[in-house]
Amino acid sequence: MLKKLLRQPVALALFGATAAFCTYACAYAFRKSITATTFEGMAFAGINYKI
Repeated sequence: MLKKLLRQPVALALFGATAAFCTYACAYAFRKSITATTFEGMAFAGINYKI
């Protein structure tokens, strides 16, 4: 049934948009927790991580 539905251009566009939105939302949720972290005082081999 999914193959038949995705042959229609509008259904394919909606499916692609939904997949892209879900991927972005998951990536944003993961990235947000990393960017909220502070890296003050962290250095390795003379490279400061607070750029």
